[in-house]
Amino acid sequence: MAADNNVTSLYCAIKGCGRTANVLCYCCRENLCRNHYNEHDYLNSKLTILADEIDSFDRQLLGVDLKKYIQNSNDRLHQWRVESYKTIDQYCDQKYRDIEQSLMKVINQKREHIEQVRKNMLDITQKRKMTLEVIESLTTNLRSIENEMVDIDQKHLLIQTTPLLLDKNLIQIEELIVEDFDVSSLTPIYKSIDYPRQGIYPIASNNQYLLIHREPYLCLLDRHVKIIKQVAWNHGQIFDMCWSAALSKFFLITLNQIYIFDVTDLTIEQIDTTQKLRWLSCTCSESSLFLSTNENGSSICEFNLLNSLQAAKRWDSPDTCSNDERIHDMIYNKGSLFLLIENSATGRIRAELRSSTRFDRLWAVQLDINYQGKVFSCCLLNYDQWLIVDGNTSRLFQLTMDGKIKSTNQYNPIPCCASLFGTDLLAISTFQGITLHRV
Repeated sequence: MAADNNVTSLYCAIKGCGRTANVLCYCCRENLCRNHYNEHDYLNSKLTILADEIDSFDRQLLGVDLKKYIQNSNDRLHQWRVESYKTIDQYCDQKYRDIEQSLMKVINQKREHIEQVRKNMLDITQKRKMTLEVIESLTTNLRSIENEMVDIDQKHLLIQTTPLLLDKNLIQIEELIVEDFDVSSLTPIYKSIDYPRQGIYPIASNNQYLLIHREPYLCLLDRHVKIIKQVAWNHGQIFDMCWSAALSKFFLITLNQIYIFDVTDLTIEQIDTTQKLRWLSCTCSESSLFLSTNENGSSICEFNLLNSLQAAKRWDSPDTCSNDERIHDMIYNKGSLFLLIENSATGRIRAELRSSTRFDRLWAVQLDINYQGKVFSCCLLNYDQWLIVDGNTSRLFQLTMDGKIKSTNQYNPIPCCASLFGTDLLAISTFQGITLHRV
């Protein structure tokens, strides 16, 4: 835009203005008064900024590492493939054992037949009743046995196989509808399972199952809170549990021990470590198991999942927290550890996000929670947000990825722990059981 000395006899082009035009806009070739020129120039500048943002977004999309995002999805498909192969292998192993047992049965029957022929021959010999007819009869029996022993597996076992037909709906690829979840407007209970109890009752999920401790069993629930599998648990109070995608197994910790729970064969294995400590919380990354100790001045120990759970690192107070503070819970996500820390001197609780490699603090936020001895815990939500479950005030706190308190919700009955079940269900453990909400 520029001033034009030849437009003094012209009027502003804006309808209804009526003021003398003293500026010519070279962009739109319009004569404008000073006021409308300033407004026009302001709008054009804003439009330029928006155009620059559009260009910036376009460049960001062009710069997206498509291979990285595809690889993340492919990794999930690969994990499903590995677990499916494992199921097929276990099925085949059982059939191998069935074949062995069937053949052993046939062989034992043939041996009994041979033994009977031998017994008859000895009996005839002892009674001196040997004749040509008897010899021919025994020979015929032996030839029959000899014939039956040739290709014994094919003559006595019929193996029939049916082609494995895969349901095309086993894997569904759909576009997610991004909805901004807000815990203050938590949806009504979708499903629930009741079992009143006392104490700490953590829960964990691997997207397929929800793991709970329903005394005296460890139970695996599906998305309809139906118990699919269960196994007896007699190792005492469980303080925390978490899923390891690297091992495809759950970790469970008691005060002094670490256990691995295999959901496929329902085995529970105790892990021996050189560090005999008192444990309180656990979480897994792609390659490590992190454990926090149950004491003031909590330590955090890292174990290598890919190297037989060898001790890798250990962080102690004051790097973790001060000597009068305790780490009650922690969750790993994308190279960071989310910590819930209680100050025993003040009873106050704060949340922190730390780097999982250097352990430097990324942010911290003080929470409106006074610790009164009841359990409080945390879980990861969609889009790198966090949920804090406080049994002291019976509230849920939602935190954004940058540590801002987004919303809260009073929850009844008193909540203990929570876990995201897949991407669309939130499981909450209470003193009365388990409830599921859609998110």
